[in-house]
Amino acid sequence: MNPTRQVSGGGTEEDLVRLAIRAVAPDEEPLMVFLQPAYRRDPDRWRDDPRDLVRVSGGEAGGGGFHENVEPLLPYVMVLTGVALTALRDAAQGQATDAVRGGLRRLGRRWRVRRSGAEAPALPAVRLRPGQVLRIEEAVTAAARDPRWALTDDQVALLRAAVRDAFVARFGVDGGNADGA
Repeated sequence: MNPTRQVSGGGTEEDLVRLAIRAVAPDEEPLMVFLQPAYRRDPDRWRDDPRDLVRVSGGEAGGGGFHENVEPLLPYVMVLTGVALTALRDAAQGQATDAVRGGLRRLGRRWRVRRSGAEAPALPAVRLRPGQVLRIEEAVTAAARDPRWALTDDQVALLRAAVRDAFVARFGVDGGNADGA
């Protein structure tokens, strides 16, 4: 599975955001309709201050005075999910050579199986390793502690847990060692 392709399409990233926001602030899920298009246009723009995402197109998502009554978690979840996906993609690039070699070996086995008339084995489901979950937590924590965001330690912990749990719910966790290999 190519994380870059999934992110650009919005499918996997949107699923992850929905899972995370349902866990911590389910009432904010309808706001995704308003915030998602602006976020997708330029995801890096919102890393400076996710709160600005609620003021989409010069107005405020959800109607007047929304941000004065409650500061939504959704912009933070959206940005942190993107950060976590980027961390996973960057880690995967470091392991790309081994994956290509393994893929070529599998392709050779499939070719031999196909020529022999036997059924090719199914590809395993994509699952996270403990080291990848740790990378997600580290990346999300580092991004959420940005002083411009002014989040408390409790808010950082809540957001980190929501994003981590969304990834685990979406992909599951495989056994393996802590370094992600």
